Amino acid sequence: MKLRNKMMISMFISIGLLIILSFILYSTYQEITKTIEKGNLAKEIVTNVIELSVIRTDYLLYPEERAKTQWFLVYDSLGKNIKKAEKEKEWVHILKDIGQKYDELKSVFSELVNYKEGANEPKELEAGLVEKVLIKSQEIIFIANSLHDLAHAQIQSAFKQMIILIIGFIVASIIIIINSFIILNSILKPIAQLHKATEELEKRNFDVKVDIKTNDELEQLGKAFNKTAEALGKVEEELKQIDKTKTEFLSITSHELRSPMTPMKAQLQMLLEDYFGKLNDKQKESLDIVLRNTNRLDNLIKDLLEISRIGAGRLRFNFMKTSLNSYIDTTINEMKGFMPEKKIKLEQKTEKLPVIEVDPDRVMQILRNLLNNAIKFSKDNGKIEISAQKKGNFILFSIKDYGEGIADNKKERIFEPFFQGEGMYQRKFGGTGLGLTICKGIVESQKGKIWFESKKGIGTTFYFTIPLVPVREIKTIKLIRREERVKGRETLATGREERVKGRETLATGREERVKGREGIKNKKKVRER
Repeated sequence: MKLRNKMMISMFISIGLLIILSFILYSTYQEITKTIEKGNLAKEIVTNVIELSVIRTDYLLYPEERAKTQWFLVYDSLGKNIKKAEKEKEWVHILKDIGQKYDELKSVFSELVNYKEGANEPKELEAGLVEKVLIKSQEIIFIANSLHDLAHAQIQSAFKQMIILIIGFIVASIIIIINSFIILNSILKPIAQLHKATEELEKRNFDVKVDIKTNDELEQLGKAFNKTAEALGKVEEELKQIDKTKTEFLSITSHELRSPMTPMKAQLQMLLEDYFGKLNDKQKESLDIVLRNTNRLDNLIKDLLEISRIGAGRLRFNFMKTSLNSYIDTTINEMKGFMPEKKIKLEQKTEKLPVIEVDPDRVMQILRNLLNNAIKFSKDNGKIEISAQKKGNFILFSIKDYGEGIADNKKERIFEPFFQGEGMYQRKFGGTGLGLTICKGIVESQKGKIWFESKKGIGTTFYFTIPLVPVREIKTIKLIRREERVKGRETLATGREERVKGRETLATGREERVKGREGIKNKKKVRER
């Protein structure tokens, strides 16, 4: 059954029950109202009968005109009430008896009144009339009491019906609530299951499955979810295999590339030192350019090796018990010689740090990379503030510069490999774009954190933490999130477009140079002539 049909059936059942119960309640209410009115009428009849009896006694004791007049008024009121009650079918036989006794009482009481007003009648007749009036009054009181009892029983019966109906209404309401709960549960429980499974999927647990058997759209959605999770699991396995292959390829390639680099550098240095014969200045300048680019290539290969080790969880640490203060001092003194033409002032605000088990070379590698970037992007004659202090179970480092800052649209990708603030192919300050990525890998492999605060045109502060207790079991670190890969592809696409434009520009330049050479040749020919 479709989910919509379930909801419609549940809704119609609930509405139908409510309408039926409301109609019955209304009908019962009207019936009770009528029964109460009948009870009041019966009460009035009984009251009239009692009043007649009281006035009769009063008249027998004190035969005055007032008592006689009052008796006949109450008598007339009783007659009117009897006529009103005649339409009630349940009271027909009782009212018939009351009517008969009513007429007889009037006849006897009229005789008694005539006797009282006439003085010629014998005393024995008065006693007989009084006795008759008493008998008829008792009979009508008895019949009136039976009417009152009947009316009271009807009222009680109506109230019982009302109570039963109210109980039925409550039971029906409970049924409606239970029915609604069952329907809602049949919807909410699968949704909750899907929500929990989605959270597991977000945690990259692609083995998660949902078991929804509601025979409706939710069951179809559950089957679709299971297929999607299975497909994502396969994609994830493929990605892991690709990442593994990529890491292995990067590692092997980096090692193979680095192997010939050492003898190449050695040979170039020997040439520059005139080991194979004296060189002129032009030759030395050319070899110096080659050596500098060889060193850059060697540094790039080193960084690629570090990236491959981080991705594979094979990053090496040499832990020792030491305080980092002396290492920080040495690193800052070394960095004062980097880009001296900018005249950057390095201000150290480091408190005395405790002796901990740590790899100082790795920590200084992070500090050196961050200081390198801070100096590059600082303004001339600027300053950089370096601080280190113990915070809880970590040592917190901060490197603050007052340079260019990082644009908001670049912040999300700042730790991505090969990414630079100025773009991948428009690098103002050089470098491979791997420094921050390596810093992130080293910090996170030790369960630390690295982050930054930056405002464009004001400056940037980088923070990172090192634990007091080292992490010896190194796990793989994902340096590129999936969304970063997408952005990376977009950047590569942009780079390809730039390269195409660059080639077109170079081609245009070659054509212009060829034309220029032809023009020079033509001028020479003209001169020779």
